[in-house]
Amino acid sequence: MIKLLVIADDFTGALDTGVQFKAKQTLIQIASEKCIESLKISDHNLQVLIVDAETRHMTAQDAYQTVYQIVQTAVEAGVPCIYKKTDSGLRGNIGSELTAALNASGNKQLHFIPAFPLINRITVNGIHYIDGKPVAQSVFGKDPFEPVQSSKVKEIIYSQSPVHTHLMGSTVPDVLPQGILVYDSAKDEDLQQIAQTLKLRGELNLLAGCAGFASVLPDLLDLDRIEPQFPPIPQKLLVICGSINPITLRQLDEAQRAGAPRIQLTPEQKLDDRWLTSPDGLQITAEWMAQLKDAPLANHFA
Repeated sequence: MIKLLVIADDFTGALDTGVQFKAKQTLIQIASEKCIESLKISDHNLQVLIVDAETRHMTAQDAYQTVYQIVQTAVEAGVPCIYKKTDSGLRGNIGSELTAALNASGNKQLHFIPAFPLINRITVNGIHYIDGKPVAQSVFGKDPFEPVQSSKVKEIIYSQSPVHTHLMGSTVPDVLPQGILVYDSAKDEDLQQIAQTLKLRGELNLLAGCAGFASVLPDLLDLDRIEPQFPPIPQKLLVICGSINPITLRQLDEAQRAGAPRIQLTPEQKLDDRWLTSPDGLQITAEWMAQLKDAPLANHFA
């Protein structure tokens, strides 16, 4: 029986949330938005369904409609807890997606806990910080595709939605206002305290946050533990990376220092869609394959 539906806005978000549940030996399944019928799966061991809605780069209106339909389907299927997974750097259609989840659920409140203290992404007084910097001044504020333009969570939501949004601090009040409730978290203990209070108050049916708050959900929802079944791991691994995020680039640098061969495409190779099938492209890719043939790990920076 599905006890929890997680709605992520991209595949990476679906995976980094899924890891939180696999670490607690909870059976999960990751599906695409087009496979939302997975809510009707008859596997009684399946407790967590994670849907990759692919809304990160949609328009705000399209993202709203997509999330609304998924949440509506989940409510009709009787899923007791819905978690709208957000980016830990607050990129994407935060306001429209949270509003869609709230409206489709029929709830009066959505509890939004955006922090991930374990990786130094915290929320204090409604301002989101990345490694000590307000998020708009961090690497996420310099993102070439979707820069975060405000560090105030409330402003980020209001940029896409008129729904009432309230800053709650790090505690759950006795009287809950209607709308989106944003919570501070500067350490893991804050996440735990908020989680336990919400459980005692019976407020677990509509939540939002990144993988940080998702990490407390397995214990919070009393999910059953099942002995994990590990998939076969290939002897060789090729990593293809198209990100220019400084964090990702540091990861590639570290892999290269550890001995992984690294191939970097030139601007011409990236931008000319005829290059790959040209004589030059065929020759160079053949040389790459020969280079990688005996490598246990390969990084390919696209």
